Amino acid sequence: WNCKIVCTIGPASSSDEVLEQMILAGMDVCRLNFSHGKYGEHQETFDKIRRLGEKYENQIAVLCDIQGPKIRTGRMKEPFEVAVGDKIRVTPDDVVGTPQLIQISYETLVQDLDAGDFIFINDGTIKLEVEGKDAAKNELL
Repeated sequence: WNCKIVCTIGPASSSDEVLEQMILAGMDVCRLNFSHGKYGEHQETFDKIRRLGEKYENQIAVLCDIQGPKIRTGRMKEPFEVAVGDKIRVTPDDVVGTPQLIQISYETLVQDLDAGDFIFINDGTIKLEVEGKDAAKNELL
């Protein structure tokens, strides 16, 4: 077995002292979560990791976990529930959402997806399957 110890570094673990303790405890990989914090802060942490790695002659890998694009649903006329089997058209166009048609803020949505592809909404709690597309209306079915 070849296992690695991966540690997510955040405000509570980014000081020199804590990073040093983690290296001495066997940390192999530092994960920096770019969904939180500022790039300048991540650069400082990265530099600390490199400096401490050199101090202990230990090459620590740095995993930069970058967030994917934030794809959002548009405005809704009113809240509604989605049940299994419901048919909803999806468009990148600026429309007020209804149970029949919703906007998703992804400009090339219709061009990039095909029948059989999935759209995950609300961090994956809602899964829509693309059944087809209507390019003339710029909509997925």
